[in-house]
Parts: sequence; C-alpha cells; structure tokens
Amino acid sequence: METAASGATDQPQNGHPVRKDWRKSALIYLLVAMAIAGIGGGGYYAWNHMGGTTSSQVLMLSDSDIDQQLTQQTRESLQRGEVPTYLRNTSQQVLDKIKNGEVDLARKQLFDPTKASGVMIHVSATIDGQLALSDVLTEEHRQTSIIPVSRKSITHFHFLVDSAGANGTVTCSVPSSDGIVLRTSPLASGAQADLEMQRR
Repeated sequence: METAASGATDQPQNGHPVRKDWRKSALIYLLVAMAIAGIGGGGYYAWNHMGGTTSSQVLMLSDSDIDQQLTQQTRESLQRGEVPTYLRNTSQQVLDKIKNGEVDLARKQLFDPTKASGVMIHVSATIDGQLALSDVLTEEHRQTSIIPVSRKSITHFHFLVDSAGANGTVTCSVPSSDGIVLRTSPLASGAQADLEMQRR
C-alpha cells in the first residue's frame, strides 16, 4: 500500500475543492470591472462629442441682443408664406415658432474675423432638437449669423472645425450685448465644441 505524497492537490478534501489559485478569480473580476469602466467612459465620450451636452453655462441674452426690426420683418414674411434666404435651412417647427412670436432673431459674430485666414467652421444651431441654423463660416463668408433665440428653450450651437487656418487653432464664441462672451477652448482642425444661449 502506497502513501500519498504530501503537498497541495487539486483533489477535493472532505467534499470541498481546494482553491489553489485565488489570484485567477481576482484577475477575472478586475478585467470585468475594467471593461465596465471602459464602456462607461466610452459612452460618456460619445455623449460629449456626438451631440450630447455637458455645458453648465448658458449665455443669457437680453432684449438689447434681439434685432427687433429684423424679427418683425421676418415674422411678416413668414405670415405671407415667404421664407427669407437666411432661414433657408431652418426647420418648419422653428419657422412656425418665429412666426407665432415664440422665437426672436439675434445677429451674432461667431468667431473673431481678424483671425479668419484659412478658417472653415461648420456651425449648426438647434432649438428643442429642431434645426435653427446651418452654415459654413470662412474667410470669405464670415458675416454676422442670424440666430433664432427663445425665452422658453435653449439655442444649442455645435461647431466643427474643418480648418483652423493660419493660426493653427480658432476660438468660436457667442457674445451678448452686455459684454459677456461664451467661448470654446482653442480648437484645432477636426475639433468640435458646443455652446448654449437663451433669451432672458
């Protein structure tokens, strides 16, 4: 009759398996936790860069920011069934809100025209998820943008820099008549950013 050699074994003792290497289980749990954290982080990145907003600052505009004459002329045009060329990309829902007096118009310069050399910026603005503005800003096309703005809803800007121009970066902004300016960080070519404003 032979006796078993002493030492660790994988065979059950007293009906219970011996946990020879607990590190393997700990490693599996760690990998699962890292994967969950990665998915969460990726979701946050996607939300932040593909249309979601984490902007905690909303630029509040006053009555002096509103172009009353332009707003009234636009309202009258819309009531006649005519859509002005500067609202050619605006959704029907936003056009209806302008016509009904829920949304007014402001003129804003969205980046510093002195730094326009070689710049190309795609800008869109939405109100309640509906398109309010879609434009491409360049050195040749850098005029003031006509922007729908409401007391009830936030106007959300999304900037995509196709080319940052000669300076290598460009800063997009939304100014108010009282001197407050909401700015993006300096954006290189290919970068995106969001800003928000609302009427008081």
